[in-house]
Amino acid sequence: MLTEEKVTVLSKLADVWDKFLGSVSRVSWLAILKLIVFIILLMAVVSFFVTLNDKNTREVISKTITEDRKNLKERDESVYDLTDDVETSVNNEIENLRLTLNADRVVISIFHDNLKTTTGLHFRFFSECYESVCYDRGIPEIAQNYQNVRTSLHPMVTFLGKHKIVIANTDEMEKIDKRYAHSMMVEDSYLSGLYFLRSESGKEIGILVVSWTVDNKKLVPSKEVIEANLTKYGVKLESLLDLAYYKDNGKLGKEEEEVREKIKTKAEDLDE
Repeated sequence: MLTEEKVTVLSKLADVWDKFLGSVSRVSWLAILKLIVFIILLMAVVSFFVTLNDKNTREVISKTITEDRKNLKERDESVYDLTDDVETSVNNEIENLRLTLNADRVVISIFHDNLKTTTGLHFRFFSECYESVCYDRGIPEIAQNYQNVRTSLHPMVTFLGKHKIVIANTDEMEKIDKRYAHSMMVEDSYLSGLYFLRSESGKEIGILVVSWTVDNKKLVPSKEVIEANLTKYGVKLESLLDLAYYKDNGKLGKEEEEVREKIKTKAEDLDE
């Protein structure tokens, strides 16, 4: 139902429309056509410059992405160039640790991340990447048996992360991690000393393990000696296995011989 107020509004709109038509009627159709052509040309020019600017923007972005990828590849190649020297240094350190403690075996397990669950949670794994064994005593290598092992299967990892160092025989380990204790028994281990490796920034690196078999349990030193040497060598290895150390010391991207010299002298630097 039309009210008086609505009728007034409609009346005003009709008056505006009449004035508009009156104004248009006084303008020639040629002028209107010119205006339409001008608007079309203006839109075409604006569209051209927008497209040109968009093309330039895409080129700039593409160039930036290409340069970033090139720089990333160069940095990654610099990191890869460290591999031989890092591996040599780490192997030397665990061999020295084994000889110092007269142990049967020393291994380093490194943490890594391979995949996620369907909800986005991460699976954490460890793989035994470094190993030193006493061949003179007939100690077998076991690193190949521990690749891509889920840490969720071993409560020992979480326990060690909280306590930093654990020194335990199979019975003591069974109270912490039955699965790990079973592995010790399978490998004929009498006692193991474990050290949780972390970077200076607190990132998890892996686990350093030194062990003695049942046949050589008389060679096991005191827990104080084991702990002292695990700490000493663990601190060295935490730097050698941390990429940030090499970045902080500006050695990535330098001449290869400079990088190698730094790696070779790392252990001596940490001792001072």
